[in-house]
Amino acid sequence: VTKTAQLVEDVHAIENHIACDSASNSEIVVPLLRSKEDGQQHEGREVFGVMDLDSPVVQGFDQRDKEGLERICSFLCSVVDFPPLCSIPYREKKTKKACGG
Repeated sequence: VTKTAQLVEDVHAIENHIACDSASNSEIVVPLLRSKEDGQQHEGREVFGVMDLDSPVVQGFDQRDKEGLERICSFLCSVVDFPPLCSIPYREKKTKKACGG
């Protein structure tokens, strides 16, 4: 995990790329980051999700899109109090073992 946005101009140029949509030709993925809250000192922040956008156009996204989406994700993470992944009741039921339960 790089913790940075990834701009993929042509998804078919990447051998191991897994497309969400068969019509996808380019993609941009921006991480959702938050501070670690486990009581221990850590540098940086943790990835708890991603904004993943696909385009049917090769080179469908550019640097301006990347910068704008990074700002949107940063703002979203600053105003929404996302609960820890394992505290979501539905997820606890579905992934009890993965969440240490």
